[in-house]
Amino acid sequence: MATGIKLSAALRPRLSLAEALKANLPSAWLVQGWKPTEINVSKAAVYVTQDEVGPYPAAPQGADETTLTVLIVEPTLDPKTSEDRLEDNLDRVLDVLDRVTALTTGKAKRGVTSAQGGFPAYEITVTLATTRRKK
Repeated sequence: MATGIKLSAALRPRLSLAEALKANLPSAWLVQGWKPTEINVSKAAVYVTQDEVGPYPAAPQGADETTLTVLIVEPTLDPKTSEDRLEDNLDRVLDVLDRVTALTTGKAKRGVTSAQGGFPAYEITVTLATTRRKK
């Protein structure tokens, strides 16, 4: 049985999730805690961005609900192979996200990147309870 993955409290939630994904996905993949302005990849890529932070009513003061987006990009533009690869990559990422403690995974939405030709992609919204980092 797979063990749970605990995110590091020392890192920002976005970077902590990116590190957890990087440690649990194939080493050949590109995994980053930020999304470049223009996506042009030659291998499977996962980008994590922070979208929203707000009060978390069920937790004590100083706790927030943080919403992140996980973008999975498949570099193959040929639909004969890209669809299967993208779905396989989605399954791998969802398997890792399922193991992250205190994380709620939303629906995966199919799309394409804004790069020329548009790389096939899935975007997943995840939510977690966080505490504010001390400065």
